Amino acid sequence: MFLALVATVFLVVRGAGIDLASMVSELRPGSGAKFPEKRAAPKLRALRSLGNNADSFVPEQLFEDLEFRNVLFATQAREDEPLYILEQQGAVWALSTDGSGTRTKVLDLEDRVFYEHGSESGALGLALRPDSNELYLRYVTQRDGMLYDRVSRFDWQDGEVDAASEEVLIDQLHEWHRKRKFGEHFGGGLVFGPDGYLYVALGDEGWVPERDSPQKIHKDLFSGILRIDVDCTPGKSHPPPRQPESGTTRGYCIPDDNPFVGVPNALEEFYLIGLRNPYRFSFDRESGQLWLGDSGSDLAEEVNIGVPGGNYQWSYREGVDKYTASFLKGTKPRPFIGKEQPPLFAYPHGNGNSCIIGGYVYRGTEHPDLVGRYIFGDINSGRIWALLSDGAGQVLSVERVAQVTPYSLLSFSERADGELLLVGRESLGISKLSETDRDQRPPPPLSKTRLFKDLVTLEPANGVVPYELNVPSWSDGAVKRHWVAIPGNGSNTGGKAKRDRVLYRRKGPWGFPAGSVFIQHFELPIDETDPSRTQRVETRMLGLSRRGGAFTASYRWNDDGTEAFLVTERATTEVAVRTKDGGKRIESWTHPAPSDCLTCHHLGAGYVLGVNARQLDRTTTYGEDGTATPQLEAWGQAGMFTISELMLREPDQKAFTRLKTLAPPDAEGASLNGRARSYLDANCSFCHGPAGALFDLRREAALDPLLDRPVRHDFGHEGARLIVPGDPERSLLYQRLASEKPSKMMPPLGRSHADPAGVALIHEWIEQMKPTN
Repeated sequence: MFLALVATVFLVVRGAGIDLASMVSELRPGSGAKFPEKRAAPKLRALRSLGNNADSFVPEQLFEDLEFRNVLFATQAREDEPLYILEQQGAVWALSTDGSGTRTKVLDLEDRVFYEHGSESGALGLALRPDSNELYLRYVTQRDGMLYDRVSRFDWQDGEVDAASEEVLIDQLHEWHRKRKFGEHFGGGLVFGPDGYLYVALGDEGWVPERDSPQKIHKDLFSGILRIDVDCTPGKSHPPPRQPESGTTRGYCIPDDNPFVGVPNALEEFYLIGLRNPYRFSFDRESGQLWLGDSGSDLAEEVNIGVPGGNYQWSYREGVDKYTASFLKGTKPRPFIGKEQPPLFAYPHGNGNSCIIGGYVYRGTEHPDLVGRYIFGDINSGRIWALLSDGAGQVLSVERVAQVTPYSLLSFSERADGELLLVGRESLGISKLSETDRDQRPPPPLSKTRLFKDLVTLEPANGVVPYELNVPSWSDGAVKRHWVAIPGNGSNTGGKAKRDRVLYRRKGPWGFPAGSVFIQHFELPIDETDPSRTQRVETRMLGLSRRGGAFTASYRWNDDGTEAFLVTERATTEVAVRTKDGGKRIESWTHPAPSDCLTCHHLGAGYVLGVNARQLDRTTTYGEDGTATPQLEAWGQAGMFTISELMLREPDQKAFTRLKTLAPPDAEGASLNGRARSYLDANCSFCHGPAGALFDLRREAALDPLLDRPVRHDFGHEGARLIVPGDPERSLLYQRLASEKPSKMMPPLGRSHADPAGVALIHEWIEQMKPTN
């Protein structure tokens, strides 16, 4: 559903207005403090300026003096021509772009368009074809009490549209209306592609458990994108060989190179299938690549790259997970139609996110930093992101760039010059993206953030809680320490508990309240003969804001380790290391720019990395007596957790037992497979996980899909595969972990040197695998 879903994602301290300085009292291993029975609220006012104006852009409303009713889409044929505005009730307006604000209603189909307030029905898509003087409209109509998906062609002459000229090309019965008084999942996108053909997006007609229509191409026109030739070009297309069972088509032909041409009994209009509700899609005007957002049901929202004959897995999968509530019950259908296509990127429902609005790859000139990035948003949360990919299926980064009022964003649109428009309800109307005015107040040094009582000892402030991980990620041999501050004192009850407690899950990511702050501290060893000697180099923090999204900050320590200052762009620190022979070598430590951090701490990973049950299920020491305390139990006893978003329910003892925890590389008694999979989970799964990125390296994920998997680039290793059982040298997983070349190594950020212990572990793991057939 594109007008009525709910969603979530984490963002950062921006506007949080929370004081951070006293949450769980003094809780530092070895400090003599015990985990308190009652939490104190943290104080983080000093960090507020770091989160202010965290977004690069804000919406700037255009044509504020003009009123439209439920404006849903806008498009422009040429730069010197009007902007055509589509209202959901069925009216089309021509709006002058010469600054006069003149508008003219050029088409009114309210007597034909079926529209219900708050529903997904109405006029949904508009496409102009100036060279042929044609306007195409995608809308829902009602006949004999039933709803129909309709695509129509109109004569468009001298800016006027003749309503009487309507030629209905597609009239598809929306059958779910037989069982419900309303309809949903109509799709809506209507776009002429760079090949001149018309592409039409259709939803799954409103999903019901007893149907498997998303995986069929012989019955009706649902759950996919159609590709049709409205000119019936001789020698390039042919008439449709058959009609849909519950609809009629006319006035167009099928391109001869459509992917399902010649398939027995197929509706050859289908270009790709297996979609739930592809409300908005677009073509990159530079590469011609088709980008689409597919709205999910219960689990995730998807960004997909459209390929001919692609099958996008609905309804047996959603995002990267099996979907067991459908007719298919999570099972891939047999026989299988088309080419299976997992999403390029998927983000989970949570923190307000749950309904994607597909956008455009930005090719304008006003915002150079956005060029080449796919701009998309979520209607429920109002968050807007920019996704950068390598063009071959790998997501490089996803960053939040703007925030609009929740439930207001209904569409992205593109002007003829490539600039983007945001279209939606009253608070948004028709807007453009404008760069924000950054907060000019000087950022505070680390000592003024009130995160620590004492910078010399790094004694945390009250409410800043230290924690330990089973398998810390590799950071060039740095010694790391971690703290977290959760807002509030844990006194909230009912549904408000999620505002000051962590939503605990035995599996999967935890849900953290807005205003939570995570701190990571790095020290480099400086004496090969004495590992205890270290030099402070950096302290990083990540914050989650009330508006959603993530904010990061990096503090660089001075030479004597007494103070640290904010890093605003990528920088390096040179550290002298005494060698075993008494000599000296220089280590170079890279401080990331704020945008670098969000490459890994991204939307699909929930922004927070490593703070979950499989990492924190361990014993740690609280107090001078060194008593080993189960870390999760200590958090639970201090009122850190809830297990429900709707009411205050605390986890019981069973929630902390029999967990599948990560095993350190040198863990005694742990299997080689368990240690290797844990290492990959800790170092790789934030990108190679549920959010996409080709394959899943979480410990609980299946191993078989990784074995003998073809790769796009062999990096000079002949016959390379992702993992070649028994042969680490031909396994790119090993080679990229072992590499120190920036163009080849993985992870691509956060390290300059390979991890000797980790590389040896993965080598041994692959070497002992039995070769497959």
